Amino acid sequence: MKNPPVGSGEAEFVPFAAALSEPRAVVAMSDGVWKYAGWDRLVRAAADLSGGDLLGALTPAARLPGSGRFPDDFTVVVFEAAGTQDRAW
Repeated sequence: MKNPPVGSGEAEFVPFAAALSEPRAVVAMSDGVWKYAGWDRLVRAAADLSGGDLLGALTPAARLPGSGRFPDDFTVVVFEAAGTQDRAW
């Protein structure tokens, strides 16, 4: 939900759950990532890459040409579980 915004003290916590098959990954991100990197690029990158490689592919895609700055917030958290070794990036 966009409103009320996070940080307002009035945002509602909405839990969720999903069954995942291996290899498993959950990618959480701020809207500044998908808005500027694009859903198609994001889905392709998440399907083909993992961990630091995924972050490395999304970061330049969300930067402004010329200045290299982010036009909006950019936060990505990748949770991966593969076999016995779980990692968070």
